[in-house]
Order: sequence, then structure tokens, then C-alpha cells
Amino acid sequence: MKKTKRISLLLTVLLLLPVFSLFAKAAYGTYKVGDVINEAVYSDVSAQINFNKIASYNINGNTAICVEDLEDYGFQVQWDIIKRSLTIGKYNSTYYVKNQMIYIPNEEEIGTIAYDVLFSDIKTYVFGKQVESFNINGRTMIYIDSISPYGTLNWDEINRKIVLNTTEHKEVKALYYDSGKVKYYGEVSYDTPNGYGTYYKITGEAYYIGGVKNDHFDGLGYYQYPDDWTYFGDWSYGVRSGIGAMYDENDTLRYWGDWSNDEPSGEGTSYNNHGMKIYSGEWLSGEYYGTGTLYDGSGNVIKKGYFRGME
Repeated sequence: MKKTKRISLLLTVLLLLPVFSLFAKAAYGTYKVGDVINEAVYSDVSAQINFNKIASYNINGNTAICVEDLEDYGFQVQWDIIKRSLTIGKYNSTYYVKNQMIYIPNEEEIGTIAYDVLFSDIKTYVFGKQVESFNINGRTMIYIDSISPYGTLNWDEINRKIVLNTTEHKEVKALYYDSGKVKYYGEVSYDTPNGYGTYYKITGEAYYIGGVKNDHFDGLGYYQYPDDWTYFGDWSYGVRSGIGAMYDENDTLRYWGDWSNDEPSGEGTSYNNHGMKIYSGEWLSGEYYGTGTLYDGSGNVIKKGYFRGME
């Protein structure tokens, strides 16, 4: 009977030994650099910084992002080769985030392993505090909530996305030219135009009123050009994009429709200086391209069909 109990106890110890070993490694740091400690899996959760997507993976049920990628989103990332450490520094709210090539996993890939997570001796710091970090595919990963001191972290359950918003701190104030004249008046975040405001020429006249993002026209806005033509419509980071209307110096409508990359693209209609239609239909990069109708400027149809450029 005693022998049977001893055998049972021995088997229990043998079964628990790997678990004890795992906890011992975690507690006493006996992992070696390069040891596999977890798995990074593809996730249906989208990680975003100020609504700009950033590559992410799920590690241990949490959303992880790459430290090195943060440089492309306005953060300062400093590498100390002697201390083998990475320090994530101040967020630059004036940084222009370029379109990032983010891999989007398909439905079959969700939950599958993307990379092994390796133990790393590189230490990562945020606001002087060390945060948990890992290595996948030669890059340092941290959980996205590690950089939450730089803004507000919000979880959107319906759209399955986690967003770090660094532009929550807003106030209304004036910014000035070196001459002392008002350059901008409106909402700002850390002395950078963000929200809604008005830009002024150095001579004092307002030339833009509308939405602003990181000192770029963004959202719905009104802009007056030097030749007194005006645009009212959608903007995206400083360029006309969306739906908008152009008026000439006499406030006559000259174009109304879709815009992309600062040029008419999509469905739109152009008019002459008497307000009569010239062309109505599809556009591409500022030219007639696709199905449309060309008019003579008096309301008479010249051509109806397919176009490839101005005619």
C-alpha cells in the first residue's frame, strides 16, 4: 500500500516537473536568449495609433506591436548598444504618418501562428519604466497598453480595434507668425493644430476654416486660393479627398463631385464660367476617364459614351 502511494506521488511530481520548470524560468530568469517562450498569432483585432493602423499580433491574449515600427508613427525610439536597451521617447504630434503597408490576415489565418516568441535580453523603457518585451523575427515587441501613458487607449468591441489616441489633450488658442500676427486660431494639442480652426495669411486674411489634423487640413473645410478661387469640401491630411466643390473668383460653381489626391477622381461635373455643364461623368486624376457626357457649354450634348482623357 505504501509502495503504491510512493509510486503515485512520484508520477505526480514527474507530471508537474515541466510546469515547475517553466515557473522557475519565469521567476528566476533562466531563459537563454533565443529560447521560445510563446507564440505570436494572427488576430482579427486591429491596432491603431491616432486611427492609423499599425502591424500587430496576439501574444498571450494581448495585442502586441513592434517597438521599431513606432518611429513611423511619430515616436522617438532610441537604441543603447552598451545597455542593450530601447527607450520609447516623446510623441511628435506634428509627424505626418505615411500610408503603411499592413498585412491583413484572412479568416483562415486568424488564430494561427505567425511567429515564435523568443526570449530577449533587450530591455524596453517607456517614461523611464521598464515594460515587458519580447523578440519575434528579430524585432522587439511590446503590448500596446505599454505606451498608454502617451494618450488614451480605447477598445472598440463592435469594430474589433484598439486605438491609442494621443491627441486627446486639446485647448483653444492662437498660434503666431514670428512677426507676432495670428497664424492660426482654434483647437490645438500640445501647440499643434488639431480639431477645428482657422488659418490666417500674414496679412491677416483668413484662408482656411475647417477640420485640422496634426497641422494639416483634414475633414470638412473651406479654402481660398491666391487667385480667389475657393474649395469647400472634404480634405485628407492636406489634400482634397472625398466630395467637394470648386468655385471661381465670381463664386460660380466650376466643379462638383469626387476628389482623390487633390484632383477630381470618381463621379463629378464641371461647368464653364456661365454655370453651364461642360462634362458630367467619371474622372481620373483630373481628366475625363470612363463613362460620361460632354456638352458644348450651352446645354447641348456633343458626345455621350466612354472617355480616355480630355477631348
